[in-house]
Amino acid sequence: MCGDVLLKDIVGVLVRLASTKGIRPQDIRSADVDEAAFEAIGRRVGLSDSSVSQALSAVNFVSSRNSEGGIGPQQVASLLTIAETSGQGARLRIEKERLRVQSSQHLLEEAVKQLIAE
Repeated sequence: MCGDVLLKDIVGVLVRLASTKGIRPQDIRSADVDEAAFEAIGRRVGLSDSSVSQALSAVNFVSSRNSEGGIGPQQVASLLTIAETSGQGARLRIEKERLRVQSSQHLLEEAVKQLIAE
């Protein structure tokens, strides 16, 4: 819990500093994180620019969401497959029902013809 609170404090300061300085999220560097950490908790965290860049990457964020129902590419592909399969099943049920109605209509027409012929 303590680590989460410290992280939230650092992120809060980082957001404020970036906003004040006009730094876009993709332009935040390790020096910015260290400045925020020093202000928030009194020490630097010493992350590399690469670590900061990866942590703030929208692509990495989306790709890492692989839990069921998540937004990661694998999950979205899985949900699309389920939807396509479900759609195919629905189309088959609709076609079966259409044929049943068509057959019923034909039987009704034949029954009416017989009644008229009598």
